[in-house]
Amino acid sequence: MWEKGLSVLYYGPISMWGDRCGQFVADKTSMRAVILQSVHFVDPESGANVHIQSRWGSLEFGFCNGLVADIEKLCLTRLP
Repeated sequence: MWEKGLSVLYYGPISMWGDRCGQFVADKTSMRAVILQSVHFVDPESGANVHIQSRWGSLEFGFCNGLVADIEKLCLTRLP
């Protein structure tokens, strides 16, 4: 069985997701066929972002750190 990793990106004003991002939990066991590895909330206007990544304690897993870095870099870039 091959597991599949899923990353979710919410892209919009913080007023649309700011009070809801705490309700999302990434997988903690990595024992499912589809693993929610990371959830990203990004406000293109302010650059605000919240990132929730699957982890065991302080150990993050999911091999999505490159994706996280790309999204965080995008948050620092203001689009015209």
